Amino acid sequence: LEEQAAGGTLILGSTSSSNLTTVNPFFADNFPTQAINYLMFESLWSVFPDPDNNAGLLLNGQFFVPGLADYYEIAEDGKTYTFYINANAMFQDGTPVTAQDVVMVCDAQANEKSGSSYSSQFLSTLKSWTAVDDKTFQWETVDVFPQIVVFPNVFLPILPSSIWGDVPVDQWQTDPGSTGTDPSRVVG
Repeated sequence: LEEQAAGGTLILGSTSSSNLTTVNPFFADNFPTQAINYLMFESLWSVFPDPDNNAGLLLNGQFFVPGLADYYEIAEDGKTYTFYINANAMFQDGTPVTAQDVVMVCDAQANEKSGSSYSSQFLSTLKSWTAVDDKTFQWETVDVFPQIVVFPNVFLPILPSSIWGDVPVDQWQTDPGSTGTDPSRVVG
């Protein structure tokens, strides 16, 4: 493949009747908003590594693929998941991605004052979460679940605590980093 220059313009066409409503993935609840946000923000884990072979991969149990985490382990209790964040993972501004960023995002998602429509689903599957160290994150589910039940939480896009950590969660939805009026705060 030929190396591409950094930067440029992305034009996304949509036949949806919805408009882009936010540039914060916490509040992305329509298409094209979700599509745009998931291009800008990375999560611990992702799905479908090969668009040409997704059905085949799903049949072979290869539905989930690494995102910011290189790999994960499930403890013998079936409830404790440990994620190992890529040592070189960085946000677009060059700030390293840490387990504390993941904790901040989980705390925000669990806070029903955040305005996210996904908080109740998050809380119905996850009991606790913690940063083991800078590059290791762990959570415990409320029960033993099939991975397909737990893993929608893994797709929670990670935001930098260097930008969002000091903003009260109940103000995230109207913050200039969510509305897009301050592009310096839109960092994935």
